[in-house]
Amino acid sequence: MIEFKMAFPVNGDLSRVRLSSGPGYSFHYDFFNAWDEPTLKALVDHCVVGGLQCNARGYDETHPEAGAALNEDYELP
Repeated sequence: MIEFKMAFPVNGDLSRVRLSSGPGYSFHYDFFNAWDEPTLKALVDHCVVGGLQCNARGYDETHPEAGAALNEDYELP
């Protein structure tokens, strides 16, 4: 799961909030997948499928026994 939380300072009647995309509920992100496939697979398998909340190397501090998906020397191809 990827979750983004953003705060917008708004005063007044929130039902009248409008974005360039339309009403306030129309807010959305676009996603362009540019991941290196083996790196993405390693992170998804280890972190998402493994139920971990990982940092950028695929390490969950609350579950050190699980290790990291990518070692300290890992560099993108």
